[in-house]
Amino acid sequence: MQKENLFTVYKSSAGSGKTFTLTREYLKLAFQNPDHFKKILAVTFTNKATQEMKERIIQNLFDFSSNVPSDMGEQLKNILRLTNSQLHIRSKQLLISILHNYSRFSVQTIDRFFQNVMRSFARELSIQGDGELLLNTDEVRQAVLDLLMEDISDPKHIALKNWVIDFSINKLEDKGRWDIRKDILSFTEELMKDDFKVIEKALNKEISNYDKLKVFKDKLNKIIAQFENTLNGISEKSFQLIENKGLTVEDFSFGKSGAINFFNKISTRDKVYDLSELVKGRTKAAIETEGESLATKTSKKKELIVQVSSEGLISYFHEAIEYIQKNLSEYRSAENILKNIYLIGITQHFNHRMQEYKKEEGIQFLSDTTQFLNQIIGTDPAESPFVYEKMGSFYDHFLIDEFQDTSTLQWQNFKPLVENSLAEGNENLVVGDVKQSIYRWRGGDWRLLLKGLKEDVSPAFYHEDALSHNFRSKPKVIDFNNTLFSALPQIIKAHAVNKTSNSFTEDVEYLLQDLPDAYKEVYQEKKKVYPYDGFVELQFFVEEETSEGEKISWKENALVKFVQDLERLQDAGIQLKDVGILVRRKREGIEIQDFLEKYRKENPQKAKEYKYNIISDETLLLSSAHIVNFLLNCFQYLYTEDKIALAQIKFYYQK
Repeated sequence: MQKENLFTVYKSSAGSGKTFTLTREYLKLAFQNPDHFKKILAVTFTNKATQEMKERIIQNLFDFSSNVPSDMGEQLKNILRLTNSQLHIRSKQLLISILHNYSRFSVQTIDRFFQNVMRSFARELSIQGDGELLLNTDEVRQAVLDLLMEDISDPKHIALKNWVIDFSINKLEDKGRWDIRKDILSFTEELMKDDFKVIEKALNKEISNYDKLKVFKDKLNKIIAQFENTLNGISEKSFQLIENKGLTVEDFSFGKSGAINFFNKISTRDKVYDLSELVKGRTKAAIETEGESLATKTSKKKELIVQVSSEGLISYFHEAIEYIQKNLSEYRSAENILKNIYLIGITQHFNHRMQEYKKEEGIQFLSDTTQFLNQIIGTDPAESPFVYEKMGSFYDHFLIDEFQDTSTLQWQNFKPLVENSLAEGNENLVVGDVKQSIYRWRGGDWRLLLKGLKEDVSPAFYHEDALSHNFRSKPKVIDFNNTLFSALPQIIKAHAVNKTSNSFTEDVEYLLQDLPDAYKEVYQEKKKVYPYDGFVELQFFVEEETSEGEKISWKENALVKFVQDLERLQDAGIQLKDVGILVRRKREGIEIQDFLEKYRKENPQKAKEYKYNIISDETLLLSSAHIVNFLLNCFQYLYTEDKIALAQIKFYYQK
């Protein structure tokens, strides 16, 4: 009989006991027998999280074997139906077994797991015994770019040479720099990511021939030209109609800044095609009133303007808007592809050179490991034993932490292994929170956790469980989050997909459809007892103006409020070491430090009552010390008499 709920997905918001749950589930599986931990693989994303989980497991086993009571112990006794004595004995046996076989204690980062696989296939990959596995690709890409530039002078690569020359000319025509090296380096950084590796083979087939690329480039230029010329034609027809009636732009209400300027914007001179920019205010009013608002009430030519509106001008508004709505996405796509068409053309040659270089130097990239394992396993679970045979180990259970940051390629690698495990009746679990996805820059796809897993794993095995209690935050913080994030997704979605005021791409609109579902389980439960309630205050600052007409920026107001809050917290008995300040940019942290120093000097009495000391990475740098900058500029001025250095001296002296 098939077991149910073998694949559990824990949806865990911040502070909901995710690590506690992961540790408990690991121990539940490991308690089957003292050596069963060797068949469990727990993966997470950071070394810190890996170390924390290992410490939690060892510490709990030590506590159980020492008969120290804990919530974890009580839960495990209930789940496994163990007595105190049985938990004590099993914990002691498991702890000894782990410590004596620590290398088989498989709690590791997802990258480390793929590295181990990679090294076990060193022979197949032609990697030397001392071959390197690199995380940073910058130096290698620079070296490969140098090789590519050398190939340009080789008669065998005349097509590449012509393509690169066309690229340089195109950059010069766009008022850019002729040197394309920086562009190639920036673009090839994308080639290292999982998102590209998924489509690499298909793309290489399409870009294998420069002649084919030129034909494609011509098609893109044709799409762009047709779009721009069509709208320019509508613009010309509208102005011709106005001129035929003996009118000028100035005869219409608000003249050049009025609704009639719509036709200037869509011409090839301005090329404004964003409907949120085009159809608003006066233009929107003109269309809605069928042209009545195009003339002022006192205009002597009002009747003529209304007549020209009814005879075709309003129709031209509608014609242009409908054309843009129908063809803008194709135009934007062509425009964006054309920007990178030359770089796309260089991709295959660059990749070919990259593979040669890696083989010669005996190196592989960390980003290659995911793709390599994917090629071995493919989508066939029957191939997974081959991987383990090469690695010299076999796992029955997979516990994946921070799944919201897992990429599509990484999940494609794990999927056959998990399916194989499920088919054998073994438990597996995934833990994650869509709202905490922070590795999208590395290909992390939060939609996998949101709905991908449910589609990929058989319903007979799939089971979801929400960790809804927040054990970390205070009640007022939890109430604030519950209120804000329950309402915010719908507000954002409603505002963002309103095409009259936004121009989101189809891809972004598609993501926005999933936004309410991503925050569906945002509501968190509270504990019963708290030492204090916590506090949340949200305030927005705007630029203000004094009665004398002097403007006060929002930052100045925010800094004043910040100092008041700092003093209020100290009055409440809270020490500065318990206060954290978050800023968006480093320079804002320095601005806060400068403001506090100035405030302390201007308010000596308060400086005796309160403390305003801040410690951060930036404040500890010598380059942030005003006295150091003052002295350096003094030396520079004495040596060079540089006026800029003199101005800096005056600036830092005032500080």
